[in-house]
Amino acid sequence: MHQNFEDNEYVKFLGALSDLNQPYSCTQWGNAPDGGYSQIVHDTGSSIYSMLTPNNYVPATVWIDHKMRVHDQMNTAGSWSISSRINSMLEGCGECRIDGELIDDYSAGGESYQQYCCEDFGGTYYEFSNIEDNYCQGSDATWISLCSSCTGTVDTDNDGLADECDDCLNMLGDLNDDMTVDVLDLVSLVNIILNVTSDVSTCMLTDGDINNDDIINIQDVILVINSILSVQIDFNKYQFN
Repeated sequence: MHQNFEDNEYVKFLGALSDLNQPYSCTQWGNAPDGGYSQIVHDTGSSIYSMLTPNNYVPATVWIDHKMRVHDQMNTAGSWSISSRINSMLEGCGECRIDGELIDDYSAGGESYQQYCCEDFGGTYYEFSNIEDNYCQGSDATWISLCSSCTGTVDTDNDGLADECDDCLNMLGDLNDDMTVDVLDLVSLVNIILNVTSDVSTCMLTDGDINNDDIINIQDVILVINSILSVQIDFNKYQFN
């Protein structure tokens, strides 16, 4: 299981080693699972095991988050249970801030701290199978990830993902993500409406829905044209059929 996270410097697997040769040797413990643990702690007298596993079941798995708090504990945990809890901790590994002020984690009902930071302050949270692809749009709060593989510090769209790892810069009208709304974006938008473009990404659909009505149509085209020409228009004055 640890091989799935061996490239993530923020995830460490530790094995509590005790009762040597009863029946397994140190070498055998080091090779379980395949490739060995990231680290082995010699748990003399099983003190660590006893502290973290009050029920004294074997085998027991304990998840500890970036604040050194016990996230969860389970007996005979399978690969799915282990991975899902690690991903949950990674998703919540960060800080929520508004104008530089730290917002405490009041997430509830299964939502992550990152999701709470987004949705409780007016944003929409988008989730993907790879948690590093999760992002927020429209929130007054800013999520700062502390456990991301990204090392960049520039976050142009303020969604908590550094630009170097962000495949969607969330700029309305900027369908090709070059941080400029121009005729190329207009062509892309028209192609979506005419079904010329078949492999439309979620990012393009989001950036193409300029008026946020969940429909890409002539209104969005007009808004992109006006953006290019630096003209504003009030659609409330018009009736579109």
